[in-house]
Amino acid sequence: MPGLWSVPVALGTDVAACDGPRALVLGGGGVTGYAWEIGLLKGLDDAGFTLGDADLIVGTSAGALLAAQLAAGMSLEHLYDDIRRPRAGSGSSGPAVDVPYLLETFALWQDADPTPEDRIEVGRRALEASAVVSEDDQIAFVTRAFGVTEWPRRPLLVSATDTGDGTARLFDSSQNVPVEQALAASIALPIIDAPITIGNRRYMDGGVSGSTHFDAAAGYACVLGITPGGGVRADRETRFLEDGGSQVLRVVPDAVSQAARGFNLSDQTRAPASAEAGLNQTSEELARISEFWGMR
Repeated sequence: MPGLWSVPVALGTDVAACDGPRALVLGGGGVTGYAWEIGLLKGLDDAGFTLGDADLIVGTSAGALLAAQLAAGMSLEHLYDDIRRPRAGSGSSGPAVDVPYLLETFALWQDADPTPEDRIEVGRRALEASAVVSEDDQIAFVTRAFGVTEWPRRPLLVSATDTGDGTARLFDSSQNVPVEQALAASIALPIIDAPITIGNRRYMDGGVSGSTHFDAAAGYACVLGITPGGGVRADRETRFLEDGGSQVLRVVPDAVSQAARGFNLSDQTRAPASAEAGLNQTSEELARISEFWGMR
């Protein structure tokens, strides 16, 4: 599964009790980030905090896949058991890909705050790449591997990045776009996966926009972000929400979880350890999340 090479940021721990509509934001982070998020969410679910009951769920890249599964009511117990099954493969791009060019492209958008020009250049490269997973294969993979074939009733936003102008687009059930198409766009890694055609535009990984899309939760009283990565834009979006009156709590991998994930966040073989690390991290996050999110 495609992934993001992101680095978490240090965050404060002061929280206040949540009072009002709640939003959950799930960031990208490749297969290891997806696994870590599942482990953390399962630990919270075991403790009685079912974050899938949020009034809005926002997902980017790998986080979009899990957001859709949560919104559809899938069992975290099942997702956790599934992600811990041994898998072969390091997530390498294969011999057909120009690896130096791939890494150079990734560097353009893995910067803490990519410029509009950087994002447009990534889009150009994504459109020109030929040795890629086809659109049809990518959509079929999403349908087969993640099991979400229709938009959930619970409000869900899925992010992707326009290859033409580098801007973010948030898809939801009102736009007459099949959910598997929106999810395929959200995880379409430049140079590895073909951008996904939606209408008369082509879309690539939601992380290319440089955003975790906290700002999509504007107007919600309480916003909980579970994000394998961070960055300057996530910090700005958090301040934007707080300036608008929202309370925001962000959770990122601790040192043990980060070590479990390793450097190549598309490494399938690290998924079980990443999920277990997320589950174990729940114990250190439970107090502040329970105070913030509460029960209802």
